[in-house]
Amino acid sequence: MVLTGNEAIALGSLAAGCRFISSYPMTPASGVMQYMARQTERLPLAFEQAEDEIAAINMLNTFKWFRERVYDVNEEGHDPADLVQAFRLAQEWGDRIPTGIFFDDQEPRPGFKEALLGSKKQHITRGKLNPMDVTEMMEEHL
Repeated sequence: MVLTGNEAIALGSLAAGCRFISSYPMTPASGVMQYMARQTERLPLAFEQAEDEIAAINMLNTFKWFRERVYDVNEEGHDPADLVQAFRLAQEWGDRIPTGIFFDDQEPRPGFKEALLGSKKQHITRGKLNPMDVTEMMEEHL
């Protein structure tokens, strides 16, 4: 097996469990980044090319911070039909950060066209217009 030093570092990182890379491409380690970027189709690997070195370090720090806190509410048994709990989850932040489907009431709703016109059969451009007086709104801009 013949590897460059950068390829060996990349392979070693992947073998050790690395699943996130944030890198700045103008460094001698660009080969590590390039090798790992090619593996994103094959492995569950998040890859981010940063604008500069500081951004790369900040991405790494924030990744660790979020990874410790983010959780999937659906994996913890949350019922997406529970509207009250969905509102509680939407306000949760800090030690735990919820992700997933907070609310899904499964009720059929009319689409935009049906809500606007009251019918699927009528074409939207043929609908009856309901003009309104916008004089007060316009006067606010004078």
